[in-house]
Amino acid sequence: MPTIHWSSRYETGIPEIDQEHRLLFDTMNDLIAAFRRGDPRPEVRSVLDFLVNYTMGHLQTEEDWMRDHGYPGLETHRLEHEAMKVQVLDLVHQFEVGVDLTMKVTVLMADWLQYHVDGSDLALAEHSRALAEETAS
Repeated sequence: MPTIHWSSRYETGIPEIDQEHRLLFDTMNDLIAAFRRGDPRPEVRSVLDFLVNYTMGHLQTEEDWMRDHGYPGLETHRLEHEAMKVQVLDLVHQFEVGVDLTMKVTVLMADWLQYHVDGSDLALAEHSRALAEETAS
């Protein structure tokens, strides 16, 4: 599994959100590094702890920003966040009862990066840029 790299294409133009997205990339790379070492299972607990905090904190940060700035896709975006929260809490439960989640956690994070950060959040970035242009005019 290759290391993933942050690039300007993922930037929303909202510093707090971009910083939190970078943390998500870093966490995924920590998991990838654990795969390369040969036993990623110990890293899974750390990643799950991160994801619980991330889904409760970062996703709320995004939703607050969208609400405060009149983002028209707020409800759809919020529903994606809710689905992620449910998935993360389900994985935590599975982990606590002894299920090996290494691949499930990896797939969840990869999917989130590909479809949400590189998809839905790019629409948020477009809205942010449009607001910045309006303010500059």
